[in-house]
Amino acid sequence: IKVTSIVHGAISIVNAVATGFGSAMGISLNVQVQIISKKGSGLIFQKGGGSLMIKKIIYDVLQSKYINNNQLLININSEIPSGMGLKSSSAVSNAVALACISLTNKEISDESVLNSAIDASLYSKTTITGAYDDSTACYYGGFVTTDNYKSKILKTENSPTDISAVIFLQNNKKRGDV
Repeated sequence: IKVTSIVHGAISIVNAVATGFGSAMGISLNVQVQIISKKGSGLIFQKGGGSLMIKKIIYDVLQSKYINNNQLLININSEIPSGMGLKSSSAVSNAVALACISLTNKEISDESVLNSAIDASLYSKTTITGAYDDSTACYYGGFVTTDNYKSKILKTENSPTDISAVIFLQNNKKRGDV
């Protein structure tokens, strides 16, 4: 079985750290996660990607029986530079959760994808608030305003498709793999 998921990055409009209320907007840079499941057992990460957050999502979404009876080849390919405020962790966690749920042949619930990603982000300490604003902006696109502590979307709005932004990236940061 081969599954692929694509999720986009985002930018913060209002940081949620101070109050728990945040706002973000999706951007066009994306991360693609491909998982190939075949006979065997174990996780094999191509191009890195074996972080605590990613493993937590895989083990939470897929039952141990599935992981013990299938070898998973996981490839994460990201256009989103990590550590630059473009929500690469939220995008990757959403994409991994979406791909894992797709492997189970269960109906995909947006809430399940987002909850898996947020739980793993909190567990691995890649977020303080749960990053619900970031995760929903990555997952749905457009503008979102959220109550991060209640995991509740307060407002959504489509963003214009005819605008461009220039994002300055410092030279000392590595691009690509998460």
